[in-house]
Amino acid sequence: MHDLVAAATIERDTFRLEVHLRVRPGESVGITGDIGSGKSSVLWLLAGRLTPASGELTGTDPGQVSLLTQLFQDDLIENRTGVENVADAIESVGPGLSDSTEHSEATARTILSELGVADHVVDRLPWTFSGAEAQRVALACALAPRPPLVLLDEPTGALDKRGRAAVAGYLESWLSDFTGRAVVASTNRDLLDRLCDRVVELDT
Repeated sequence: MHDLVAAATIERDTFRLEVHLRVRPGESVGITGDIGSGKSSVLWLLAGRLTPASGELTGTDPGQVSLLTQLFQDDLIENRTGVENVADAIESVGPGLSDSTEHSEATARTILSELGVADHVVDRLPWTFSGAEAQRVALACALAPRPPLVLLDEPTGALDKRGRAAVAGYLESWLSDFTGRAVVASTNRDLLDRLCDRVVELDT
């Protein structure tokens, strides 16, 4: 697995941001800054969903990236239950991680339970979820496949104090074991200091 290297310029209307970022295998990097500083744009660039105005991005394959956006409902398939969404994400990596649909659904239920998603929620459709429920299910979808690159945008943003603590604890354990590359964007510097090997602050 190669380093992820971004040396590019993002431009949108009057917004302009120079990005210089390297993420090594096994490393988690935090991105922080004021609202509007471009944190989400950096993640979209790294995911290959935003074309830079100039420069280049190397070391990533858009087909092997999990991106958790801030619009958590948009990360979920609307006609699949919570557990089916996560199971689909697991099966998307192909043979090796899951031997059967039953196995992937069992794994999905375990992950959702560890993230604090109640049993009565996981078998419902996304349109019935609260914002906090959608966020946790979407986070499970991003983490479960363990792809080479994981990008998380405000992973605790829609949660209450208790929910933030539970998810932060899960992420801390998950990232400590992760051999891929992870980038976490948040305005919460304390969270990033806890989760990440280093933190980059964007200038406004």
